[in-house]
Amino acid sequence: MSDTRTGPAEDETADASVERMSTAPEDSAADTPVGIGLWGWLRWTWRQLTSMRVALILLFLLSLAAIPGSLIPQESEDSFKVETWKAAHKGISPIYEKLQLFHVYSSVWFSSIYILLFVSLAGCIVPRTWQFVGVLRAQPPAAPRNLTRMPVYAAWRTDADPEAVAAAAHRLLKRRRFRADLAGGAVAAEKGYLREVGNLLFHFSLFALLTGFAWASLASGTGSKIVIEGQGFANTTTQLDDFKGTRFYTTDDLAPFGFKLDNFTARYQTTGADIGTAREFTAHIRYWNGSDSAKLTKGDIQVNHPLEIGGSKVFLNGHGYAPVATVRNAKERSSTPARPRSCRRTPT
Repeated sequence: MSDTRTGPAEDETADASVERMSTAPEDSAADTPVGIGLWGWLRWTWRQLTSMRVALILLFLLSLAAIPGSLIPQESEDSFKVETWKAAHKGISPIYEKLQLFHVYSSVWFSSIYILLFVSLAGCIVPRTWQFVGVLRAQPPAAPRNLTRMPVYAAWRTDADPEAVAAAAHRLLKRRRFRADLAGGAVAAEKGYLREVGNLLFHFSLFALLTGFAWASLASGTGSKIVIEGQGFANTTTQLDDFKGTRFYTTDDLAPFGFKLDNFTARYQTTGADIGTAREFTAHIRYWNGSDSAKLTKGDIQVNHPLEIGGSKVFLNGHGYAPVATVRNAKERSSTPARPRSCRRTPT
């Protein structure tokens, strides 16, 4: 041991010699990590999007995004209510228009959530279904040779023939709804796939529901018409009061049908605590399907019970009265009797 001190120059020389004697690889720009790359980021994004956690988050966001559509009047449902709302809230209406709150279900942000949820479910269902089918087609895993390596096991001894014992165990497991395989003097069995079946059915049902909503919003249209008792209606653009089509449903797709409104039944509660409550609204009509208006069929249209005619559903949207205005001169003469008539509205 020495107490000799070294100078700064000697220290640098010693450090250099230590560095040269080291077996560590030298750093270079080529060895610096550069990340997972574009393809890696795309794979990571796809795995996150198709995970169950993200699907549930998107489903929750979709339910939240639908709230403004039920609280704020929508152009697709009633443009008159939208104009009335704008007239009553002139200050905030421009902001709502920029946020597309009057067109919630066709807005960019709602459609984005909807499409992401659709893709997430599709990316989750396809590989899991393929994997599940592959597992069902395959035999259960082979029985382990050394039971002592299993976390839980039990052993019995018997003087019976090994093949008879294995066959009896195979039959017992089959009766208990196990997927069992008898091979090599051992029985392998497994169960628990019913849970995965229920999980896949839930995903398929939700996927089918989203598909149905998407198709209905793209391939259906709505129109309305005020029909007075005793008059009729033909499903043409000239007789519709208003019509709202979609991308794949225009006025050229209107089904040829029509009807005549014979009478309308409006019944209310006349006694008890619910006096005045509506009990029945029924439009009694005679309709035809196709171009032959002479072949009439009787039918009724009630609230929440539409009448299907030629692939189109006719709903009872509301009812009211059609007053007849009577003009009298100074001599109290008039040519039009003053008698109110019922007015029925039936959208097509």
